[in-house]
Amino acid sequence: MTRKDLDRIYTAKVTELLAQGYQIHTGTMRGSQGELAHIDLSKGSEIIRVLMEQKYDRHSECGDCISIRVGRNTEPLRGGWDDSIWNERLETLSEIKLAKVTDNYFTTMEEGETISNKRMSRWQRDTDQNEHKKLGDAYKSIALRWLQKQPRMKTCRLDEIESVTRVNKRTYRTVFPDLVGYEIKARGRVFMAKTRMEG
Repeated sequence: MTRKDLDRIYTAKVTELLAQGYQIHTGTMRGSQGELAHIDLSKGSEIIRVLMEQKYDRHSECGDCISIRVGRNTEPLRGGWDDSIWNERLETLSEIKLAKVTDNYFTTMEEGETISNKRMSRWQRDTDQNEHKKLGDAYKSIALRWLQKQPRMKTCRLDEIESVTRVNKRTYRTVFPDLVGYEIKARGRVFMAKTRMEG
């Protein structure tokens, strides 16, 4: 579902209400409270607002959603051209909620939760896979220069380096909170290098 589909849903809701005898009520449509769109309709003394808003739904896994809500004004109006109807004070008559997947793709809240959960599990999987990345033999010569500057490692040879692993900062955040580290195994010991060895 795209933004054009949202426009069609919104138009259909307004058309449905116009067919029920409501007419556009221009006296309260001035200004904005951050909504994407609103139109006020009246029938007799009743004024309703058809409102489209972007919200953050803290009760849903999706987070961002689009709400198309029909609400009745419950507060007295003066009858001038600058009356205000406050969105948060409307009595909700009906509401359609759609999950915002991207800026131009929307779906049901249920499907949005499924998509959000898949995104989260992929992110966690990718993060876990990137926690430790074993580097090739080419990095051993770079690591050797660093190792030879460490205490009691001046005579270390290339063949004494068992492995060089890049470690995601999340793993060692208590030791190196703002660095990606390099775990170097040599001579039966493990060294944690703060130096960036990748260009």
